Amino acid sequence: MAVELSSQNCLQAEVRGSGPPLVLLHGLFASGSNLRAVANELANTYTVHSIDLPLHGKSKLVRANSIEAMARHVMAYIQDNSIFMPVVVGHSLGGKVAMSAVLAGLQCKALVVLDIAPVAYAASHQTAFGAIGRVAKSALISRQAVRDCMAETLSDNMTIDFLSTQLHKSDAGHFQWKFDWLALQDNYAAFLAAPVADDSNETPSLFIAGELSNYIAAEGRVAIKSFFSNSRIVTLKGAGHWPHAQKFEELMGMLQYFLRSLRSLRSLRSFRSEV
Repeated sequence: MAVELSSQNCLQAEVRGSGPPLVLLHGLFASGSNLRAVANELANTYTVHSIDLPLHGKSKLVRANSIEAMARHVMAYIQDNSIFMPVVVGHSLGGKVAMSAVLAGLQCKALVVLDIAPVAYAASHQTAFGAIGRVAKSALISRQAVRDCMAETLSDNMTIDFLSTQLHKSDAGHFQWKFDWLALQDNYAAFLAAPVADDSNETPSLFIAGELSNYIAAEGRVAIKSFFSNSRIVTLKGAGHWPHAQKFEELMGMLQYFLRSLRSLRSLRSFRSEV
């Protein structure tokens, strides 16, 4: 059973399981609940802190205008809750935040990043922001009406399904977003930027790229090796940008293999570069 924790800076998290600490960070427009299946699986071995990032979920009111600001909040949560040497796992935006925290000096046992690289990205969420804004301004009272509204802008049912997980009803009975979409839109360019680092980092790191995704391209692979000298990049076949939703069992197999290698005498270098 999960319990809720917060830090002095009001960052919220659900905590489940027992064992060594593991911090789990979600992607843009999501919340910790989107990675609940991953958290539940890892909770068999770890104490999993599934954090809602600033501007998202139960941390919606926590302000952050850059990747580095989000990383500072995560580091404060870890310090406030006396978490020592956690494994840090982040997907997409959460992966960037995780990388930024480690590069800023967060001491952790290992870093796992799902389908994102330490590079600047071109804007690609304009259509999603358009759909999100349309819903926010329409005072809709049924989930089907929200889906129909989004479908006027978005043609991808998977994106509509994903965004629909982040709805809640206001006191007036209208659906609202759990994330602060205006703040995310205003600071979107800053969230696309590459993490900042003065030197490479030697934390044992695993980067998992979706075979059908373009988020970790050739430039990204070079940057990963430059930023994280003790890293491995693996490709998850058949997965796009949401490997936890598209290839859950295969993803967990990769994660568990890597995490077991940390507890054994084998070197990280024994982990295959491609799967």
